[in-house]
Amino acid sequence: MRIIKVFPILIAFVIMAGCTKEDEPRTGEVSGFVIDHTSVKLSAIPSMYIEAAKENLHIAYSHTSHGSQLT
Repeated sequence: MRIIKVFPILIAFVIMAGCTKEDEPRTGEVSGFVIDHTSVKLSAIPSMYIEAAKENLHIAYSHTSHGSQLT
C-alpha cells in the first residue's frame, strides 16, 4: 500500500525535475525557412542555406527490382 501512495509523488517529482526555464521557446533569436515539396519560389532561399543543406544532408535511395514488388 505504501508503494501506491509514494508512486504518484515520485512521478510528479520526475516530471517537475525535467522542466526548466531553458525548455521555454526562444523568442526573436531564431529565424528560418520551411521548404518542402509545395515550395515554388526557390529563389527566395538564401544560398547559404542551400550550401549548408548540400554539406549536411545525407539522403539515401534504395532501389529494388520491379519483379520483387509483385506479390
